[in-house]
Amino acid sequence: MAMVEREQQHRIDQESAILNATIRDTRRGHWIDGAVSILALAGCVLSVYLGAHPAVSVALVSLPVVAIIQAIVRSKSNGK
Repeated sequence: MAMVEREQQHRIDQESAILNATIRDTRRGHWIDGAVSILALAGCVLSVYLGAHPAVSVALVSLPVVAIIQAIVRSKSNGK
């Protein structure tokens, strides 16, 4: 019986470790995505200020917009 209890505790510990690693990985991804989006928007503002072609600004703005749309679509499809 003690062996079964140890095995169960081991499984619980493993699932807890996996969950914590997933949470850390997701949090890191959010920070990186946020930083990339902020840099893209700053680049857009800078390109407008410097007088670059409008397509450059559109391309830089489309990066965070597409990322947000992708996150919304993924959250909707995972919520089923």
